[in-house]
Amino acid sequence: MYHSVTLISLFYRRRSLPVWFFAILLWFLATTPAAANGIPVEIFLDHLPFKTTWSPAAGGRGIAVVSANDEQVRVMAQNLPAPPAGRIYYAWLEQTQGGFLPVGALSYLNDGTASIDQHMPELPHSEYFSWVLVSLEDMRYVGDAPSIDVALAGRLPNAMALPPAGGESPALLPVTGAHADASLWLGLPLLWVLILLVVVLSTIFMARQMHFSPLAKQQKQPQKQRNEQ
Repeated sequence: MYHSVTLISLFYRRRSLPVWFFAILLWFLATTPAAANGIPVEIFLDHLPFKTTWSPAAGGRGIAVVSANDEQVRVMAQNLPAPPAGRIYYAWLEQTQGGFLPVGALSYLNDGTASIDQHMPELPHSEYFSWVLVSLEDMRYVGDAPSIDVALAGRLPNAMALPPAGGESPALLPVTGAHADASLWLGLPLLWVLILLVVVLSTIFMARQMHFSPLAKQQKQPQKQRNEQ
């Protein structure tokens, strides 16, 4: 509210349009990143020697997509060996402040692929997570942290990581439909506020310029003279 009042007071000063332009531009740049935090983030998964521990998955690769707007986490991996009897592949989000958020068990197929498409209500934005992990867990009980057998890992953001084997990403379910469109538009509320603010203030500026223009003053003078007579 304080910023709005300040901008309006500046706007009423004549010849202050350049000041307005830069003020609005700076405000937009400062607030736009916060509106984009919930967009889908793609993370490449690999068997990283400093983060993974289960050597049979050394040839494994994968991709994870974390989308806070859609409250969805997708993980798809390939070239994974079959998990040992009684164990499952399980996905985790490692939090930047410590701790882990369990995603769920991946469905494993005999062709070496494993995947999960998990809806996670109230999923925090991706900047609250540092790693996506795929570990081996006991199918009868999963604790609150990954086991010591970590098969794949990927860091957020991880755009420069190695792509999956073969140079192509495994197919992922795209975010489509009305829900995806709504999440995109709802993810930019500050942009709509900015557009509305610019329109309103531009209208006020133009109205005041016309009101105080020489032509407007000339038109008012005859009317004032007639009133005096």
